[in-house]
Amino acid sequence: MAERKRENRRRQKTFLGQVKMQGKTASLVLYILLYVFCVVAGVLSAQTEKYTYTVGGICEETITANKDLVDEYSTEILREEAKQKVLPVYQLDDTILNQNEENIYNAFSQIEQIRQKVRQIYLAQPPEQIKSVAETDWEALLGPSMEEIRAERPDYLTDQNIYTIASMEPKQLETLRDAMVEKVRIKMKDGVTADDLVDMIESVRSELISGGAFTSEQALLAHAVATANINSNLTYNIEATESARLAAAEAVKPVQYQKGQNIVQKGEIISEAQLRLIKQMGLMTDERSGTSRWIFSALLMAAVFGIALLYCIYQRHSVVRDAKSALCMILLSALGIVVALICKRIDLRIAPVFLPVIIGAVILRRKTALLYGVWMSIIISFIMAPQKAFFFDDQVLRSMLAGLLGSFAVVLIFRGKQSRAEYIYSGMAVVYLCYGILEGYTWQQYLAAALFSLGSGVLCGFLAIGILPIWEACFSLATPSRLLELSNPSNPLLRRLMIEASGTYHHSVMVANLAEAGAEVVDADALLTRVSAYYHDIGKLSNPLMFKENQMNVANPHDSMTPEDSAKAIRSHITDGVALARKNRLPQQMVDIISQHHGDGTVTYFYRMARMHGEIEDESIFHYPSIKPQTKEAGVLMLADVVEAAIRANNAMRLDLSAIHDQIQTLVIDRYNSGQLDECPLTRRDMTNIIDAFVRVLQGANHERIAYPEDPEK
Repeated sequence: MAERKRENRRRQKTFLGQVKMQGKTASLVLYILLYVFCVVAGVLSAQTEKYTYTVGGICEETITANKDLVDEYSTEILREEAKQKVLPVYQLDDTILNQNEENIYNAFSQIEQIRQKVRQIYLAQPPEQIKSVAETDWEALLGPSMEEIRAERPDYLTDQNIYTIASMEPKQLETLRDAMVEKVRIKMKDGVTADDLVDMIESVRSELISGGAFTSEQALLAHAVATANINSNLTYNIEATESARLAAAEAVKPVQYQKGQNIVQKGEIISEAQLRLIKQMGLMTDERSGTSRWIFSALLMAAVFGIALLYCIYQRHSVVRDAKSALCMILLSALGIVVALICKRIDLRIAPVFLPVIIGAVILRRKTALLYGVWMSIIISFIMAPQKAFFFDDQVLRSMLAGLLGSFAVVLIFRGKQSRAEYIYSGMAVVYLCYGILEGYTWQQYLAAALFSLGSGVLCGFLAIGILPIWEACFSLATPSRLLELSNPSNPLLRRLMIEASGTYHHSVMVANLAEAGAEVVDADALLTRVSAYYHDIGKLSNPLMFKENQMNVANPHDSMTPEDSAKAIRSHITDGVALARKNRLPQQMVDIISQHHGDGTVTYFYRMARMHGEIEDESIFHYPSIKPQTKEAGVLMLADVVEAAIRANNAMRLDLSAIHDQIQTLVIDRYNSGQLDECPLTRRDMTNIIDAFVRVLQGANHERIAYPEDPEK
């Protein structure tokens, strides 16, 4: 018998495993399709109408700037022109002037030596052939000795210069030297560049002649000396010149075009600068640009989608375990993308991100809702990116930041609000605070941004109100508003329970009080837990009298039944409850809790009765047909159900507080040790907090009232 039981459980687990695997596969496929849809929508929505333009071609229509632009090409030309206008910077070197004078004196010392040697040749003539210095034919006299003289003279002196030297007296050379030094000093006082040096030396020669004190040959001698021995004293300063040119270039104001300003008029010939601006705006066909956008979009969205998927897998989130939950979130994200595409066609200042974020804040836990808001803010900012900037643009970054801050505010402001009007308030309160803060707006621009922001919030809030009922019905969601509707005592199921199974109804109300208190201390969904407690035993409506709490003044039908039949009747309230919950379209989370509130434990009373009567042939008859609690809410409800039933059965309400605490602790630890809580995320610390919460509730229920005295007159 035990072997058959294990085989049945193995088959059940295998089947459930196959179902879960198929659900995970379907979820992954849908997730990949959402990724592809996001990439395609983002790229195609950023495509603009393309035209072909060429330099020198005639523009067929007026082209205006679709954003603020800087004409880099024209600006660079103006900067180069400014650089060219900057004169070279020279540095005056006073040491060079002194060096030039020293060079001249040295040169004339060499000239004096040449003059003395030539005079020796002159005096070595026979006395009868010596003529005056002025009348001497120096070329004929020095001809035989010129080779020797040339070997000793400086290279810059010509033969004619030597003849001139030979004809001059020492006093004349000194005068020529001093005159030359004086004129060079005067002319180089303010500095002479290398380019002006030749002209300066030529002017010295001319002035020596025009002064009348020297012959042209003597002036040529001075010219030769100056050319060989004088250097410019203004040196080119590269660093100072480049610095001046850079300063001149930076002083040039960039050529800018404001958004809406005409760049090319219709019929105008297109220049190189205008063509570059047209390319900058993305109005020309560029295959490389299109390819790079596809690659960038695919990589960016792969990173965003990959991180989200890793988070869900790492956290073991229900989105990756449940195909219906995955489909719900994927379709919600796709809805947000579609709304963003529509808003992009209308105006980029509309903020559609808050529609999926508001709905996500309703159907997800707070931490997950915050991360979902971040995820959707990035995706919708990508979708809403302007056609020109595509993604990396100040407007996109502002939109993303506003979306992030707004998403946080939506989740924090909402905080599980239970009125549908709160959806509108959440949307309105958020966006107004986020837009325009980072921009230096005028009051008119800020007012326009505020109006768009408020409009976006109101629009998203109203859309959320209209969409949530559809989402609740399609995906069986336990939203706060839906749970509040179900908690109304006038609900048909609760009214049936109140009338047809009043004992079960009052038991459920007490369990709801316990479960809500327990859920609050373990950070579970208290509202979901409470409302699920109202409905956890609706399966007893199929046969109310089979359950002790409903047997008022009637015989117990179990007295005439075998333990096996009684166990079947008791355990059937799980399957009947699930069927009734689905028939009445209760949220799936509530259906799961109804199914799991007894786990896969035994119908203890009748199991023990059967054991007392002999061997049990099929133990599976005494096991509840479900699985162990999978969530905190289901685990807390299981404990609340057990505690309420046991406390009522043992009349423990009459005991003191410490005795009640000990009995509750025994019941909770028994469930924990039996393994019924192994698959839900409740810890031992949570058990302690739950026990304390149950004791507080029961303490309040065990209150006393003062007895009124009788009327003495009566």
